[in-house]
Amino acid sequence: MSIPLAESEPTNSNIPRAFRGSADNSETTPLLPEYTGDTTNSLSKRCRGARYYFSVFIRRYLPLLGVAILALVVLVQTASVNWGQEFFNGTIVNIDNVGFEQFTENGVSLRVRGNIHINYTLIDHASYRSWALRLGAYPLHSLTVGRSESVLELKNYNNKATDKDDRQDYSHAVTAHLPQFDVNIRHNETTHFDLVTNLTDFGNPSLLATIVKRILAQKEIEFKYKTQLRLSKMGIPFGSWPFTVQAVVNPENLGFSDSKLLRLEQLQLEKVSGGLGVSAAVSTFYNLSVSADIPQIMWDMYLAGCGDDEFIYVARVENSPIQLQPYKSNEIQVYSYVQQLDPAFSQHCTGENANHTALDQLVQKYFSGDVINVQVRGSDVQKPGAVPDWMAQVLPLLHVDIPFRFDRGPDGDDQKLVREVELSNFRLIIPPRNKNPFGGGPGQQPIPKLNAHIRATLQPPGELNLTKDLDLTIDYARGLADLYYRTTSTICRKFAVVDIRDWLPCTTDTAKDPETGNLRYIVEFDLVNVPMNVTDESTFSEVARQIFLKGSAPILLQAQIDADVATPLGSFVFSDIHIEGETLIKT
Repeated sequence: MSIPLAESEPTNSNIPRAFRGSADNSETTPLLPEYTGDTTNSLSKRCRGARYYFSVFIRRYLPLLGVAILALVVLVQTASVNWGQEFFNGTIVNIDNVGFEQFTENGVSLRVRGNIHINYTLIDHASYRSWALRLGAYPLHSLTVGRSESVLELKNYNNKATDKDDRQDYSHAVTAHLPQFDVNIRHNETTHFDLVTNLTDFGNPSLLATIVKRILAQKEIEFKYKTQLRLSKMGIPFGSWPFTVQAVVNPENLGFSDSKLLRLEQLQLEKVSGGLGVSAAVSTFYNLSVSADIPQIMWDMYLAGCGDDEFIYVARVENSPIQLQPYKSNEIQVYSYVQQLDPAFSQHCTGENANHTALDQLVQKYFSGDVINVQVRGSDVQKPGAVPDWMAQVLPLLHVDIPFRFDRGPDGDDQKLVREVELSNFRLIIPPRNKNPFGGGPGQQPIPKLNAHIRATLQPPGELNLTKDLDLTIDYARGLADLYYRTTSTICRKFAVVDIRDWLPCTTDTAKDPETGNLRYIVEFDLVNVPMNVTDESTFSEVARQIFLKGSAPILLQAQIDADVATPLGSFVFSDIHIEGETLIKT
């Protein structure tokens, strides 16, 4: 009889590896992944990985898709139309600012700022072509415009040809060299550019002079920009295409208006050996988008003569370096040395101004606040190395007319030339009435004779900065004066006219204004037996009675005076200088 053996426990060594449990004999699910407690994060990592590979695919291959679409458009359209020209028909370029970077030996470096965008609705022909280009432009996003050499043509403003066949609307002005840049080609998406371009090969110096002249005069400048643009993307060439831009700088053609006149801010006169040194500060509001750094340049300055179109040479002037800022008030420092004035300034004009000289008219315009026409011309003599050779050739062709205004007038506050007038030692000699040689009535009323001492205090404008060293003196004076009796603060009655026909010697002294410190000139002269024509006997009698009873009478004096003035440049006669002042007639 046999006894069965007890069953032995199976060991791990007898169990296939895939079905073995853990060391602690716990149950397992061998065909499922082991749980780690981070199932959600694992799924997120897998999703992020998918998105990463998708974005890499988009970045790498979607632009190639755009290239392929545009290339397909090129292949389809090359045989029938110039698709590149259509592409550029939708290109809109706006120039916001043009600035001078520097002057070089070969030309000028300009900084051009603006923006460019493409409007595919402007493309001609079938609409499908516009959509095809737009479809390729979106994934492509931008194209690279290679370096280019371009032609800048200026409108012929001085073209006077009558034959239409001989008339050229534009002429080659300069060659422009543009750097490489990228352009966004998606529909109506703007690319802002800030490029430095070099201008060389000036076709005609007179054309460049015209450009500068119109810039300074703030007039419109119309030009064409022609070039061949080489387009590419990621090294894949898209060919070379003709491109033309027609633009206008200062399209409003404002020119000089009242707010843009040159104004004298300060003037310093200095007596130097053999002449007069002049330094001045002038300002102007510059209403153009063109900025520039202008070097020291020599100019020839001319002032208006008897006629508006006649100019007389004054002196050679030099400007300090100028940083011309657009849409701002700019101050310009100029210096000059004047040896003598052209004799033409002292010659009498013709016509209605026959009694005046060109110098008279300038002085009258100065004190009345009228516009004075100044013309500056580029000098044919420049300091060595101050400007490039090409610029020295252009400057003599540059003639710029500049309206100039001094903000003053006879009635302005602190703008009156005559601050005080005193009439003292007043004596009136009335000859006896002449008998009528024919009898029967009184004879002719005699003309009274006036004896008096006149003391006038002149206050030159503060911006002139006159000094005692200049030796300015008024040596002689004559004129015609109207006398008014001041009855009230608002009412004056004219009672006499004093006619000083002969030149009277004057003395000139100087003093400082106690408030401003500016120089004053005190001019004195005597009236001896000067005819006085009484125009209102009743008022004159009232004045005479007040003088007799009170010793003085208030009057208003208005006069037009001729003065012989001695200056470091010689003696000059100034005619019809307006003088007005309140004073007392004293015995």
